[in-house]
Amino acid sequence: MKLYTYAHAAFPDEVDILVYRGAMLTRLLRYDKALADLNQAIALAPDHFQAYLFRAKLFQAIQEPANAKEDFDKANKIEPDAGIIYEERGSFLTALKSYDEALADFNKLVTLLPEDFYVYTLRADLFEKMENWEDAITDYSKAISLNPYYADLYAYRADMKERLGDREGAIEDRRTFDELEEE
Repeated sequence: MKLYTYAHAAFPDEVDILVYRGAMLTRLLRYDKALADLNQAIALAPDHFQAYLFRAKLFQAIQEPANAKEDFDKANKIEPDAGIIYEERGSFLTALKSYDEALADFNKLVTLLPEDFYVYTLRADLFEKMENWEDAITDYSKAISLNPYYADLYAYRADMKERLGDREGAIEDRRTFDELEEE
């Protein structure tokens, strides 16, 4: 934290220093100071999408969902192809049980990063919450095809297969999970 403070003293108008110190302060639960840094960063650079993104996460942490949503949306308007925004906002919306909006964000994330197994796991987890087991299996299968050595994916898919009555498929996935865990 001291390094950010020294850097800010040396370069008081450097927006990135304020943004990253604000993010660090948020993680340290020093919300008032974090908000002051992020507000100052936005005042200096109103088009800095990360300032809005980190402030949205701060608002999320202090249970101000309307402000969080507004800042996620502002960040998205500034950088419409930044995957991190769709990931963070989608997770935020999932926590609010705004599943349709979250699904739109995760769909966009999959479009932006189709070779990243993690985006499929995010969407599969949402499908689970929506009790859409078939689509959850499809996304876990895609994630497995992209990263076949991540054991937990097999366990997640096994749970979905079991919900749909595919006992043999669930047993096979659990067997693969166990084998990968032993390695």
